[in-house]
Amino acid sequence: MKKADSRIFADSRYLLKVNGERVQWGPAPADPRWPEADPVQLASLLQTGRNEITVDVLWFGYGEGTYAPSNPGFILKMEIEDAVGTHELVSDTDWEVAIDRSLAPGGHDQFMLRALQEKRDLRVTPTDWLTPAVLNIPADKPTLCGPAYPGGPQCLDHSDKFLRKRMIPLMHEALVDDFRLIEKGRVNWMRSPDDWFDFRIKNSFKCIAEEGVGMKAVVAASTDGEGAYLTFVLPEVMVGWPEVEIEAPDGAVVELIYQESHNPTNGPWLDTMHYGWSRFTCSAGRNTLAPFDYYAMRFLQLHVHGNDGPVSVKSIRFRRRSYPFVQVPAVRCSEPVLQRLFEANLNTLRNSIQECNTDAVGRERQQYSGDCGHQQHPVGLLFGESGHGSRYLRTFADGQSAEGYFMDCWPGIDRLIRVGQRQLGITPWGPILDHGVGFVFDCYNHWMESGETQRVRELLPQLVRFGRYLAECRNADGLVPAEHGELGTPSVWMDHDAYGNPATGTDKSNDARIRTQRRKTGSFNLYTAAMFRRALAPLCEMFGVASEAAEFLKLADAFETAVRDRFWSQPHGLFIDNLPWSEEDGVLHCSDRTLAMSAFYGFLDDAQKQRAADLLEDGSDGTVQVGWSYIVNAVWRHRALIHTGRLGKILDLLRNQWGVFPSIENGNAIPEHRHFDADSKDLWSHCGVAPLLDLVEGIAGISPRESGFGGICLRPQPGDIGETELIVYIPQGLVRVLIGPLENGARTICYEFPAVVQWTLHFQGEVSEGEGDCLELMLGQCK
Repeated sequence: MKKADSRIFADSRYLLKVNGERVQWGPAPADPRWPEADPVQLASLLQTGRNEITVDVLWFGYGEGTYAPSNPGFILKMEIEDAVGTHELVSDTDWEVAIDRSLAPGGHDQFMLRALQEKRDLRVTPTDWLTPAVLNIPADKPTLCGPAYPGGPQCLDHSDKFLRKRMIPLMHEALVDDFRLIEKGRVNWMRSPDDWFDFRIKNSFKCIAEEGVGMKAVVAASTDGEGAYLTFVLPEVMVGWPEVEIEAPDGAVVELIYQESHNPTNGPWLDTMHYGWSRFTCSAGRNTLAPFDYYAMRFLQLHVHGNDGPVSVKSIRFRRRSYPFVQVPAVRCSEPVLQRLFEANLNTLRNSIQECNTDAVGRERQQYSGDCGHQQHPVGLLFGESGHGSRYLRTFADGQSAEGYFMDCWPGIDRLIRVGQRQLGITPWGPILDHGVGFVFDCYNHWMESGETQRVRELLPQLVRFGRYLAECRNADGLVPAEHGELGTPSVWMDHDAYGNPATGTDKSNDARIRTQRRKTGSFNLYTAAMFRRALAPLCEMFGVASEAAEFLKLADAFETAVRDRFWSQPHGLFIDNLPWSEEDGVLHCSDRTLAMSAFYGFLDDAQKQRAADLLEDGSDGTVQVGWSYIVNAVWRHRALIHTGRLGKILDLLRNQWGVFPSIENGNAIPEHRHFDADSKDLWSHCGVAPLLDLVEGIAGISPRESGFGGICLRPQPGDIGETELIVYIPQGLVRVLIGPLENGARTICYEFPAVVQWTLHFQGEVSEGEGDCLELMLGQCK
């Protein structure tokens, strides 16, 4: 076979097999108006004679966390070239279709953002092959343009809807044979297992652990009201599919439970996260248990019941799913605690960067900007990948509303649901405006770090529209309100904890929630002023729309003035988040987010900047209470400390706070929150990237001076870190950074550039410019 090039698309997801062998799973999450058709190369998989190409297609229905509602459908086109000539294979009326009754259609969601609660009866296989009518849709149009399926949407205008080519490489799948059996025991069911799995009814069961060593992955026959469990563990938190081959009697029921964390002292039972389980009813003999959808997990538990004979695990492995980065990150530090931290941060990034810029596969898998947008920096700088960022910008921008705000976790159903709920007043959350502000910065940063102009130029009209929408949202005081309900459908988030989270404090009243939310007003508007001045106006200037650039610079001034009028405290030389209500609150409160943004974006003079840095370094000083952001937003505090030369504090945080997270030793991952428990809903692999940004932007001190690193800005601050080596990828090639050992208060740092480049060096209080393909400095110990 010389060639067998194909394009395939299915709504919602497909699993392609050739001659019974798994080929690929897709497509990538996308706006239903512009989904992507995947390429597939089959020449090496086809054999002489008869070949069987099968596709499992699953429709999510009304939507889920990575899918906005559309209609079911499938299309495949294959161009074949062999010794005889050229042939074409298309999915037309000659294709046979069967309903897979082993997986029952419908049913409740697994979780608010997971449409598929998988219950599969392996005794039932498709036999009733049908030949349905072909959907009357042009081959270049998405299924949204076809007839509306019962419960599905109807597209009113087909003219601007089309199938796109896949924008990024296909995801990589690798088999991991490294599960270990760590626990085994019996389960006494006091009520139906369905009562637990469907509703988590308390006192549904009791577990009795099997003591001793030498456990085998075999469970004996069960009686009524009895079952068994087997718990396996992987070396670290991974994303993908477990594949379990078992020998079982007919009708045996096995639930697979997927979980990131587990501590045996909490008891043996898993299934304590977000309904991460699948149920399989076995046929007699060998059965392969593998979920259709993928999960983030380290622990896998098998619950076995209804078996009138023994059940034996014959093999167990994990099919790991990851983005096919071209470069392997090169980070080496002689300090073990920091090396483990950096490795865990890289693994966390591999878990969270799927086709989309996800929040966390363990819970949401949604594509956010804002706090999750920070991931794009190390994706480009340490993995050398700019295409993923380009797709992220395109797909996120697809979710802009008719009013001008962004849906903020697009593509997915969450914000579509929230829009309706906002009309009824049954949720405080709508599309998050500060994520839209962050998205404008994401576009600017992508342009600066990758040098890609086409994507940003394409999106500029949408960014301009969003900026004008924010200007229209201002009240008479010149500020966009942050309190729930003040903005209609959208909302302001900023952070979970930094403004005083009532969920984690002693006061959980509605008054506490109101206090927390209004404290975000000045902070959000300061962030918006920075966006106008530091991102949107420069982009407009760069792409030749000078009048819009001037418009947004004026808006930046207006927003800053409005914030100063209400939130600037002259005696403290700071923006105080609750200044207008401080007497009522009984405290002066300032978030690390506000302190960091005011210092980092130039809203303070030098003395005020150092005052803000003191608070960011040491916390509350007795007059101002400082609120700390949750882990993902720690980037703001760290960047301001870098900007003010406080690398000593950052290294202290990395060594003594970040580096000792239990999730690093017990999962090789960075958690969502500083305080988290095993066997809970707490995520042990989220998307925080502050340590990696500290390494590149702070310790090595590398940032772009011009778009595409046309010039490099160097601000090295290695402090007392041990010997360190890393590679930073820029469009021109790789930059190798070597930080030598600290000896007698001095050390060398060497930069090797891919070619002769221009650089600006901020070194020992002086600024100099130069060019070359290498640079070696002798540094004293930084503070």
